[in-house]
Amino acid sequence: MSLYDTTSMDESAWLEPDAERRSAGIPDETDAAESADQWLNKAARYCAQAEHAEQEVRRKMAQWQVPSALHNTIIAYLRANGYIDDLRYCRALAHDKVAYNGWGRQKIRAALNALRLDEQAIEQALNDIDQNTYNRQLQRLIAQREAEPADKTLRFLMQRGFTYEEIKRIISQ
Repeated sequence: MSLYDTTSMDESAWLEPDAERRSAGIPDETDAAESADQWLNKAARYCAQAEHAEQEVRRKMAQWQVPSALHNTIIAYLRANGYIDDLRYCRALAHDKVAYNGWGRQKIRAALNALRLDEQAIEQALNDIDQNTYNRQLQRLIAQREAEPADKTLRFLMQRGFTYEEIKRIISQ
């Protein structure tokens, strides 16, 4: 074998000094810590991209096959460092669902309850919805359905999460 002939060498042997130990199945003490840090960093990057609820992060960690023993530790770290915040998530979801999907408060509440979020955070987020935007969306939905029978429009709006009182108030204006 010449100096330049690397065909007989195992590639991992010269790329990684502990490769022989690992290939033999001998665990390295730092592997577990490095692995936990890698999962933690991956979860932090996931949460930094967009708002996520704890349940969404747990579902994602299961999908990534993160060891279940690390789930609570990772969630605690994400909460302590502001990556996960129930109130912030509730406010963002409420705003987006009103502005972009035309949802009412009841449907938003159901979506947030399905994620098992803090009830106080849900209430606060629902109270923080801009009433002018909310009313404009309801008016827009009513105008879109003007040609339809009133009972069909009412049913549609109630399925969207608006209460009967809200609908009647906007129609009477």
